[in-house]
Amino acid sequence: MIRFAFFGFIIFHCWVSQTVYFAQKTNEEKAKRQDIKTLNDLNLVYKNQNLIKQQEILDKLENEKSKVGLKSDLDIIELNINEELISQKNLTDFESQFKTSSEKLTFKDALLNARYQTLRVQYAYFFQTDDYLKIARDFLTNAKKSRKNKIISQAYITMSWAFAYQNLPDSSFICGELATEFAQRSNSKTKFALSLRNQAKLRQYFGKNNDAVVKYLEFLQSANELQNELLIALANMDLGFILLDSENVIGASNYFQRAKQIGVNNLDYFHSTLLDYGQILCEVNKGNLKSAKQIIQQIKSKTKFKKNEELNGLISFAQAELMAAEMKWNEAIELYKKSIIHFEKLKDSQKLGVCHQQIAKCLIKLKEFREAEQAVLLSIKNNQRLTVYNSNVNYQLLAEIYESTNRQAEAFKSQKVYLENLQNSTISKDAVAINELAESNLREEREKLIQSQNSSIEKERSDKEKLESQRTRNFLVSIIVALLLILGLIILFLRTKQIRSQQEQRDAEMAQALLRTQMNPHFIFNAMSVIQSYIFTHSPEKSSKFLVNFSKLMRLILENSPKEFIPLELEEEILEKYLNTQKLRFEDRFEFELDFDADLIFQKAMVPPMITQPFVENAIEHGQLHTVENGKINIMAKQRDNMLEIIVCDNGIGRKSSAKTKKIKTHKSMAINMTRERIEILNRKYKLSGNLSIEDFEPETGRGTKVTILLPLKFD
Repeated sequence: MIRFAFFGFIIFHCWVSQTVYFAQKTNEEKAKRQDIKTLNDLNLVYKNQNLIKQQEILDKLENEKSKVGLKSDLDIIELNINEELISQKNLTDFESQFKTSSEKLTFKDALLNARYQTLRVQYAYFFQTDDYLKIARDFLTNAKKSRKNKIISQAYITMSWAFAYQNLPDSSFICGELATEFAQRSNSKTKFALSLRNQAKLRQYFGKNNDAVVKYLEFLQSANELQNELLIALANMDLGFILLDSENVIGASNYFQRAKQIGVNNLDYFHSTLLDYGQILCEVNKGNLKSAKQIIQQIKSKTKFKKNEELNGLISFAQAELMAAEMKWNEAIELYKKSIIHFEKLKDSQKLGVCHQQIAKCLIKLKEFREAEQAVLLSIKNNQRLTVYNSNVNYQLLAEIYESTNRQAEAFKSQKVYLENLQNSTISKDAVAINELAESNLREEREKLIQSQNSSIEKERSDKEKLESQRTRNFLVSIIVALLLILGLIILFLRTKQIRSQQEQRDAEMAQALLRTQMNPHFIFNAMSVIQSYIFTHSPEKSSKFLVNFSKLMRLILENSPKEFIPLELEEEILEKYLNTQKLRFEDRFEFELDFDADLIFQKAMVPPMITQPFVENAIEHGQLHTVENGKINIMAKQRDNMLEIIVCDNGIGRKSSAKTKKIKTHKSMAINMTRERIEILNRKYKLSGNLSIEDFEPETGRGTKVTILLPLKFD
């Protein structure tokens, strides 16, 4: 009995241990499966946002490949790795990788299966293992059954390239447009933008660069709306290569540089090298061969592109162009041939045609006309996808070859074809149009596109219109409230500014009035001293005459001094009476002259009252005109640079001699300081730069004084 119990315990213990082990294993598998799914989702996100981070995710998936146990997880990893290999044009690794896994991959998820079917078409095309057109059609049929717009859009993209590989441009373009239509319906703006890029690439594939630019600009607009730096960088790169084909080297270089600047943090080595390749061609075309060599050396130091067919072909082509620019024809031919090997693997007939054409040009330079003819014929063989310009160049080259080998009839025939094509061609117009489109961003075309897009999806948006309408109303109300608030703030600001300005003006006027009230007693005090002196030194009759003249002068001063401005004519009258009074005092021992511009008086120019009187008084008192032989004072008023200039000159003893007298040492000219302050107040009020300057009338001898006053020119 004990023995049975013991065995039962052992069996139970083993069962529990095994159950716990399998439970732990199951949990680990679930966690691992979740990690693979997360990495797959992140790969799709970064594929359209940041290629550097996408590469990090792919590296993580590669590391997980040997650790996963479930076939479904392994299939997801294989799918992501194969997509990366074909996108980087690494055909060698793609062939071996997909060949070993293609029959094993199965996906229940519709999106994963759509990606897999796209890979099948590409593999069948490059390696001729199956009917890729049939695979694409089956994919499209099944995608329509799923009724998922994203998958249908992807199926049409795949179908568009299947038709392109068959050299059926019209069918290819139609499928590309349908892909865009279903991308719109999917409400994925990123998918929509990429479908536009697909349309552009299809048109570029068939040499229709003008139409391709239109689509690339639409792609750029969508990328800008998404604020997606990666897509913006790719759009600029695409436009750069289009402009390069149109021989707009400067425009192409600008687009390449902008793509590098925008995509510096999210472009992988493949796309960065593509930009370097484009920049090399720009530098070669501009004659900057040294710069082109430096970029080539930088590229060759990279190891990641060694298995990349496209980059190897392009870099060899760029080196060949550099050799041709240096007239090293044989070296250039060898490099063009290396490019051809890679482009043949890619089945890129357009690039093959260009390579053969460039080889023909080099052979003509070497006078190897038979080989040159064969190269041109190979280029013509691949001319189905050449641009009109490159295709027509072939006939020009043939004409040159036939002419050089004395085959006049054939030369004439080729030249005739060339001229007919040139006459009927719109190459130059297309090049101009491409440049204009690239520079102006096709505003009108984009507006038409947006309108057509809006009309095509109007029915699908009907359910959302009410919500959008409500949001619009709320937004408009917010805008109106904000505008009213801003308007109120502007009115408040302007009102405050107006009040402040009025206050400043009142302050200036009060300051002017205060100075005038300070100046009037000062002038009267000096004048009364003159009268006292005159009474003591003359007879009563002469003193009475003096007082009568002085009373008229004082009446004019007292009547006009409270004013901010008086007519220039009145200022002249006051000065004349004042100077006559002083002449009576000093018994005509000096002369004076008033020279006021008649036009200013006629136009009723205005001047601050008594602005010149302090300097006239100083000229007489401190200049001691009555002691100087032929003493004279001149006062002039004229217009200068839209300002009123008043000059007071005397030939008195001068400032240096006057400073030595006891009188000037004990007396500070308060009136002069007040005049300076009056001018400063006028400057602040009228936003001018009036000033007062005092200098010697005769700088050599130091005799006499010259006072210059600049005032705002104001008319009544």
